[in-house]
Formats: sequence, structure tokens, C-alpha cells
Amino acid sequence: MILMMMAMLAGISPRVSAGSRPQAKTDAQVVARLAQVLERSGYAYKKAADNVWVVSFKGKSLADIQVFVTSAENLIVMGAVVAPKSSMKVGPEMMFKLLRLAHDIDRVKIGFDDDEDLFLRAEVTAKCFDAEEFKSNMEQVAAGADKIHAAIKSYLVK
Repeated sequence: MILMMMAMLAGISPRVSAGSRPQAKTDAQVVARLAQVLERSGYAYKKAADNVWVVSFKGKSLADIQVFVTSAENLIVMGAVVAPKSSMKVGPEMMFKLLRLAHDIDRVKIGFDDDEDLFLRAEVTAKCFDAEEFKSNMEQVAAGADKIHAAIKSYLVK
């Protein structure tokens, strides 16, 4: 799971060339502020790696939603893997559903990471980040992941 999170985080960095990606830079002040906001949020969380925390949510369709939170450069990134590649039968109908969901769910990105796992993530500028914004985005990511999972259930391998 940590590898999936790191792959999604790497996806927010601009490409230097066709085959390489720069390392996402961290700002010690942003990391410290993020840790403080997380501590005051009231969420139970686990530290998964340096600058990566995971909060568990319960959904109606997706029973265990693991939302990660981290920082990169001037962004706070929150996201969840909705479905690993191995569990999906991706086709035109599923892709159409995902495009509709990208329109219906506000303030998030829906996509496939470098491992072709389906993800949902939100990015917030660190400068504008506070506890209220954090909780709002965490709830949006968890609810969005659950909504996407429900919409694509028929395309998942049992």
C-alpha cells in the first residue's frame, strides 16, 4: 500500500523527461504543520512512512477506505486506492462511468496510477491549509472513493 501511495505522490510531480520523474520535495515546516493538523483532527491514524499518514474510514460499498495524507512541495495530498489493477475488468463502459464521476465528484482527481490501480485524490495548497480544510478534504476523498467503488462494482473481479 505504501508503494501505491508513493506512486500516486510521484504522479503529482512534473516530468523532467519522457522516462524520469524528479523526487517530490518536502518542506519541513509544511510536514510539521500537517502533523499538527492531523493530531488535532480527531481521526485515528497510523504513520506509514516519513511524511505519510493513513486514516481509515468505513464506507457503504467499500468497507475499509484507507486515505493517505502527505505533502509534496507546496501541496498537501490526500488520496485512496479505490481498486487495484488486478481486481478490475476495465473497458469502455467502466471508463465512461469514471468520466461521469469525475464530473460529479467535486475537488478531486480520479485516475490510474503508474501501477494502473484506480485512485482518487485531492490536492490542497499548503498555504491555504487548515484543520477545517483538512477534514473537509479527507471526508470528500473517503466519500468519493466509496461512491466510485459502488459505481464500478459490476466491473470488479470477485
